Amino acid sequence: MDAAKNLEKVKAIVERALADDKLTRQESNEIMDAMLEDGEVSDEERELFMSIKQRIWLGEILIEE
Repeated sequence: MDAAKNLEKVKAIVERALADDKLTRQESNEIMDAMLEDGEVSDEERELFMSIKQRIWLGEILIEE
């Protein structure tokens, strides 16, 4: 899978996972697995992941077990 297609896949997973403003361990693992699927984490994927972390820190996304 090329980097652009993988990025689109990761974005779709993130959008679905965060639709309820909550992130479960399973959803987090699914995001990480998709990011690592092509063996390389792009700058865009890294930025997307950092934006999720920032939203967690700001309390915009809740962590669920």
